[in-house]
Amino acid sequence: INPFKRVEAETMAWSEGVKSDATTEKGVFVTKIDNNDYIEVKAVDFKKEAKTFKVSASAITGGTIEIHLDTKEGELLGICDIKSTGDLNTWKEFQSKVKKVKGLHNVVFVFKGNGESLFNLDWWMFK
Repeated sequence: INPFKRVEAETMAWSEGVKSDATTEKGVFVTKIDNNDYIEVKAVDFKKEAKTFKVSASAITGGTIEIHLDTKEGELLGICDIKSTGDLNTWKEFQSKVKKVKGLHNVVFVFKGNGESLFNLDWWMFK
């Protein structure tokens, strides 16, 4: 997977807790994200160094995305804060810095926050 091009959030090898949904306006997206749920994406090819992470999300509560390498407990690349967008139909882009990474890795997004249905995700990418 090329992480430097927009990757749909529903692209995953494995997940725990999350669901997918769709609307005519947005298409398919990941929803029902609760504390400690995660998405694992296999074979992400960092042909060049990544410095930032960007994601499209909608949120009432909000939370964070921990970005790990290779496993759920693997090296922490960075944490992206997802703030409230007012409602689940209002999408905004959020970004964070990440440790420089290069090579072929699995990437695991671990979701953290208080409550249920923290936020929805549409897509992600590294820069």
